Amino acid sequence: APSERRLRSEQWAQDSFGGRTERSEGRPVSGLAVEAAPAVLGSPDLAPPARTLIDILCATAAAHPGAPALEDGDGALSYADLIAAVDRLARALVVQQVGPGSRVGVRLPSGGRHLYLAILAVLMAGAAYVPVDADDPDERAELVFAEAGVTTVIADDTYAALNRPRPSVS
Repeated sequence: APSERRLRSEQWAQDSFGGRTERSEGRPVSGLAVEAAPAVLGSPDLAPPARTLIDILCATAAAHPGAPALEDGDGALSYADLIAAVDRLARALVVQQVGPGSRVGVRLPSGGRHLYLAILAVLMAGAAYVPVDADDPDERAELVFAEAGVTTVIADDTYAALNRPRPSVS
C-alpha cells in the first residue's frame, strides 16, 4: 500500500499542477512533466538569466555603493569599499595564476572581514575556495588542501601579502 507521505506528495502535485506530473504505473511522482513547466512559470522565457554570486554582489554595489555591505569588529565597509577590496585581492590572486579551474585554500578566522573578502576574491578570480577552519590542526588543513588539489592558500600571513598595494603598471 502507498505510504501516507507518498499519497500527500502526489495529491499536492496534482493540486498544484493540475494532475500534469510524470508518472508511470506503480511509480511515485518523480517531478513535473516538461510540458507542465509553462503552466507553472507562465512561460519558459520568464526565467532570469544565470547569475553568479559575484554578479549579484556587483549589481548591488552599483545600485547602492554607499550602503553598508559588511560589518565586523573593525567597523563597516560600504559596497563600494567592499568591491574595491575584493577586486584588489582578486587581482593579486590572478597574478599568482589563480583563475577558472583553480582551487584556493582559505584558512582565516571566522567572523572577521578577511574571511569574507578572501572568499569573494577567490570567486571573483573565477576559482573555487576550499575552506578549513583556522582553529583546525595543521595536519587536517594539509590533508584537506592536498586532497582538494589546492594551489594557493590564503591564511593570515598570505592575506597580508596579497593585500599589499601594488605599484601601478604604466
